[in-house]
Amino acid sequence: MKALLLLLSFISLCQSAKVAIFLASLSKSQVVFNLRLAEEIAVDHDVILIRPSFNPDADQLVSNHPRVRELRPKGCEPDSFHLFYEAENAWVWSDPSFSETANITGLYRKMFYETCKNMAENEEFLNEMRKEKFDLALHHHLDSCTLGVVNVLQIPQWGWVLSTPLFRSMINLVGVPVLPSYFPALLTDASNEMDFIKRLKNFVWEMFCDLYMPLGSKPYTQIFRNRYGDDFPSMIELAREGRFLMANVHPDIEFPVPVTNKVVYIGGLGLKKETNPLQEPFASFVNKSKKTVLVSFGSVADTNKMPVQWKEAFIGLFKANPNINFIWKFDQEIDVPSNVLRKNWLPQNDLLGSDKVVAFITHGGYNSVGESISTATPIVAIPLFGDQFRNARMAEYRKFGARLYKRDITTDNLNKALHKVINDPSYLLSAREVQSIALSSIVHPGHSIRHTINFTLSHPHYNRDLPQLGLISLYSLDVIAFLFLLPSILLYLILRKIAGWYYWSCCDLAYKEKAE
Repeated sequence: MKALLLLLSFISLCQSAKVAIFLASLSKSQVVFNLRLAEEIAVDHDVILIRPSFNPDADQLVSNHPRVRELRPKGCEPDSFHLFYEAENAWVWSDPSFSETANITGLYRKMFYETCKNMAENEEFLNEMRKEKFDLALHHHLDSCTLGVVNVLQIPQWGWVLSTPLFRSMINLVGVPVLPSYFPALLTDASNEMDFIKRLKNFVWEMFCDLYMPLGSKPYTQIFRNRYGDDFPSMIELAREGRFLMANVHPDIEFPVPVTNKVVYIGGLGLKKETNPLQEPFASFVNKSKKTVLVSFGSVADTNKMPVQWKEAFIGLFKANPNINFIWKFDQEIDVPSNVLRKNWLPQNDLLGSDKVVAFITHGGYNSVGESISTATPIVAIPLFGDQFRNARMAEYRKFGARLYKRDITTDNLNKALHKVINDPSYLLSAREVQSIALSSIVHPGHSIRHTINFTLSHPHYNRDLPQLGLISLYSLDVIAFLFLLPSILLYLILRKIAGWYYWSCCDLAYKEKAE
């Protein structure tokens, strides 16, 4: 029996492929998602994570899986990430102005430009990659430079991976046209039910994104053309060659959108209903309470930079609810009431799995929303930046969460929102319904990932693309015009015939009367 297992293992290794996953470690949540992804793929294949240096706080997060390795080429300069991090954390706690948005966009592009240049011009790194002889590569959506690296290395197959919800620009890149009239953009504060003003904002933002993607990728294209010649394809040309798009969403929970089988849903990756027993000091603090509320704004937002009025509003919330225990992820030493446990790290998923945790006040990051879904915990979402506004709208749309704007943070508003989700039983019922939907899916996200990888490797030339149609053909404007014009022409001819008959009849009658 042991010999048979060894033989099967040997056969499996012989048939396995080598997969590269390009990871931009801007945050711990990005790294955690990609490590989960790598470990799922490693069930069947060898995986190498390509991790250029970005966020030093995320460097210690690694996989212990025996078939997952890493290459860590030089990324951006440490000062560039520090400037971006400082600007981002000044940005997240307030409503940014246009100049602040432009500044952080410029710092973001500077980081990725430096990273792109360092990878493209690092021949030692490229040779090391060539020796690996990758069969397939997976790209993150945060920039397009790695497409040039894949083209240089001539990796035969590749696809996109989204750690965020689906958004129109990425769906369009894999050849699926999506209308902005019913599908909210990633960075906008909108659901799929939009009035005229919201549709206008959504449309303008999507048009801006459509223009920004080719313009934003031009510097990367130029880096590769300077090194490999003017015939090197543009990043946008390469971007359209992706074989699939894996998205970290659940199709029955996300906003509805029509897609093809090139889009693969992997929502809930790494999440499960079962959680680990709580350790001290969390266990005794939760057990002695009737109700506990978790308060956390994730791993990106630096709570040391939280505005004073926010701190005062939360302290006021805690004091206003002495019968509720609060566990607060907050990095700074601060005086809190006796019903508050303040920590700079939390076993978030294990806490949410406790029956005594009745609500979760969160920034609405996708990992946090996913954990609230898997544990059926109603949320109060206070989105800070990025996709969090859209995630908060989705929680509100699915009725397992309430939403607060950053500018509305007061003790009174926090208290109203919290008691809304605690005291209205419909929020808990909706949370349990969404949990049931997410966890009862017949297809596990890990199976979807492995099937997508294996299908692509086994059928490299299988066509799953929609026909490339122009605007007129796509919306059948020529057909509509034909169907409108045809009866119009027929009606014109009929009326002309009648008019002619009437005219000659009148003339004939007048002639006869004149002759008499």
